Amino acid sequence: MALVLENEIISNWEKYATVKIWKKSLAQNSDEMVLAKGTYNGMKTWFPRFLKSTVSDENPIGLSPDELIEEALANPMIIKDRLSFAFIFSKKIQRSQDENSQHNNTVTGIYGNVRGFYSHNLPNMPKIRTPKYKPRTVMTTDAITPLTEITTNLEGKKIVDIDRKIFQRFMQVLQLRDQVIVTGLLSSGMDSGDIVKVTVGMIKEQAEHERIFFSNFRSKTGEIMNTFWSKEATELARDYIKDERNNAKDNESLFIVSKKQQKRDFFEKYNRQYTENDYNLLPKRNALTKHRLAIKLREGAKRTKIKLKKGVQSPLRPKKYRKLFSDACDKGGIGDNKRKIFMGKSDNSDKVYAGTSRHELEIYYELVEPYVTIYTDINKENYMEKIKNEVTKNIESKFADELKQRDLKIQKQEDFLVKVYTNLTKNSSKKQKKEIEGAFELLSKL
Repeated sequence: MALVLENEIISNWEKYATVKIWKKSLAQNSDEMVLAKGTYNGMKTWFPRFLKSTVSDENPIGLSPDELIEEALANPMIIKDRLSFAFIFSKKIQRSQDENSQHNNTVTGIYGNVRGFYSHNLPNMPKIRTPKYKPRTVMTTDAITPLTEITTNLEGKKIVDIDRKIFQRFMQVLQLRDQVIVTGLLSSGMDSGDIVKVTVGMIKEQAEHERIFFSNFRSKTGEIMNTFWSKEATELARDYIKDERNNAKDNESLFIVSKKQQKRDFFEKYNRQYTENDYNLLPKRNALTKHRLAIKLREGAKRTKIKLKKGVQSPLRPKKYRKLFSDACDKGGIGDNKRKIFMGKSDNSDKVYAGTSRHELEIYYELVEPYVTIYTDINKENYMEKIKNEVTKNIESKFADELKQRDLKIQKQEDFLVKVYTNLTKNSSKKQKKEIEGAFELLSKL
């Protein structure tokens, strides 16, 4: 009976009033007034674990969310004990092979996510110390195989740039589909969840443009992302469509499993090797998943002679490209607001974009593109100077048009005020004229 009751509490945790308050408060504090997908996924992972940690010999059914808040209202300091015990409990059931990653994931889950349950339900939340994060093994791997290098630009200054030799070596061992993915990730700020949702139509409908533009919601957070694929990625994407996806419908996924994977799927299904006579039995080439993409990129990294330990992420993982793109935005000097627009970061700046043309954003993207292009070395060509001159010219032209429009607007306002003044003073006494002149003098100073 106790087990049934325990399962009922954990399986129905979202039905409790205090959880509803928690979710509603999070939604109201967000820019979109909805609960972010990533936050909700974290709640679904960590809150049931937290509830399991309340089970004991004295209380075999555990505590419900409402009971936990009642307990905290009576004694706020008990929250520290609850979180501390849940932290130790959750570390034991983590599946990560890396002890430091296990520790860090639990810190985020318990002291980041679950603590919010208390803070959104209690008027006076006590201060609670968060355990320190530990260095992840992947950081060590990234340091051993960095994707950047220190180079000297045309002016003789040292700069940090992407290591094109590593990326070019990586591209050589990848099939065309994965080359599109790598250049697309690197040049846009997308992550794996965003790129596997790109459709054939998104590329085909922009056949007249040098760069593919994307304006969509990020799969992870639900935030709006307005970004581009570089000329390099765009050309590769069009080659890939021509070679493998030319007959695909616009709403179909751009990236599908390879023919080799299709034959592996055949073997798994029929437990025998594929032959030409089995063509009609071949499984459908389904859309590429994040999981399969990660496997393919890891296999590619191994073929470039990068030493990878079991259970440790590759330095050429998709998330790393997003960091490189963020760094490229800083190098391009486009400002934090534009960077957030490109990357789909939570900020009011992406709402401002709604009434702006893609061309205005493309002006700023041109400053970033050289730093995320694999086959153009910005230090050996006078490339950046050319780009900066073009961008400066475009910005100056835009501001000149805006100033002209402003001057015309001001002139119209002045003409209107003169007309109003003339009509008001036409049949007025000297005293009335003096009062009107005084009012207009004040108005002109505003």
